Amino acid sequence: MLTGIVLFRSRTGQNYDKTECHLAQIINVFGEVPAEMRMTTSLGSEYFDRKGTLKANDLLKLGKLRHLPDINPKGSSIKRLIELVQSKSVMRIDLSVEEILAIDDLLNRMLAISPERRASASELLQHRWFSQR
Repeated sequence: MLTGIVLFRSRTGQNYDKTECHLAQIINVFGEVPAEMRMTTSLGSEYFDRKGTLKANDLLKLGKLRHLPDINPKGSSIKRLIELVQSKSVMRIDLSVEEILAIDDLLNRMLAISPERRASASELLQHRWFSQR
């Protein structure tokens, strides 16, 4: 929202639907879906095998996500954003590197897949990014 960059842009492909694409993007950015979450949802068995692997497993490979330019697995989206800020590129972002790192931490706490690891609203309001504003 701060940059205008979409975090997840799901598409339908030849061998996968939008939900599978969305799940692959989430897993690439935030890690595996916990077993208890896969097993308690009615759609868990539709998208995951018994080992917990996404059935459309080929989507988890970076090469299959190249058509989704806004998704850069394992934190490289933030690294790219920092590079853009430091290079003063054509993409105008009025954020410091410290703010970007704080936003990254905030979003990771906010969007953690496992509810046990996800921060509560009151915890998020105490985050350093809000105190920097």
